[in-house]
Amino acid sequence: MRHAIVCRLLGLVGASMAMGAEPIRDIPDDSWGGIFFETIDRVAATADLPPLRTASPGPDHLEVRLWFGFGLGGMRGFIVRYHAGEWSGRELLEDAHRVKVEAKTLKPRDGWDNAWRALTEKRLFTLPDFSTLPRSNYLVHDGSCGVVEVFAAGKYRTYMYPNSWAFDNQECREFEALTATFAHEFLGGDGKSRQRKFLSAVEIRILGERLTGLDFPLPAKAFLDALPVRLHERYLTADGLAGMENTWWSEWPLTNRSDPKGYYALVGYLAKTSIGDLEGERIIRHAEVVFRDRELEQTLVLQPQDFPIRRVLPPK
Repeated sequence: MRHAIVCRLLGLVGASMAMGAEPIRDIPDDSWGGIFFETIDRVAATADLPPLRTASPGPDHLEVRLWFGFGLGGMRGFIVRYHAGEWSGRELLEDAHRVKVEAKTLKPRDGWDNAWRALTEKRLFTLPDFSTLPRSNYLVHDGSCGVVEVFAAGKYRTYMYPNSWAFDNQECREFEALTATFAHEFLGGDGKSRQRKFLSAVEIRILGERLTGLDFPLPAKAFLDALPVRLHERYLTADGLAGMENTWWSEWPLTNRSDPKGYYALVGYLAKTSIGDLEGERIIRHAEVVFRDRELEQTLVLQPQDFPIRRVLPPK
């Protein structure tokens, strides 16, 4: 009976393999594994969880582990398991100082079968690892990453997505839909993944004209309030901070960065900042709309130190 339940829920072939067979392990050949699993194993060990990628729990065992963080704010892990005919779920929350890990029970809102089916429909087992996607010619400087581990039908898979909000490829949108579905089933979320709403040519032109009339320097909060569009309402998140020669800058993409010709961005240059400060405490020295040409080998380079005020606007 348990075997039939496994096959029905997963819809996968291979669940009839012998109980003693060694599991198939699909682990990307990329540097992130060695780096991230050091953290994953440390947090999992606090809950007496052995590494899933080296375990051999048997073909009728189902398990999903989702890990988020890998930055300064600690880790958050979710474990969903079907073993010996029983479902179970746990959430692990590590504090920012890595002093302790709290654990609590995780239960689905509409039953285990429905939750599992919803996750499989969001490509839980088939999403590719980010390292296998086409390389991008732009950078992300801050944020958090997500790692998924799955064991089903005698096969283990893992994949990672870093700062999915910063990339425009379809796989990142599908990863966001998967995590939103998980949040809906287990954490009370609405099940909707955020979709960025890029600016039109007219909005970019108005934004560029507004920038030329601002009196720099000014606090970052006052700068954002003065803009003709609300970037956060459009989910146009800044890439964090990058710097060179004591000059710091932050960039918001205004158009789709997967466009083969290039994309428009709002770049704010910071007079001073401190890690951990609130955004409102940062001072914007200058800001401009720029176009990142795809044909240039180095698209994300700092502007000249004097930062001349100029308009770089889309054609009318």
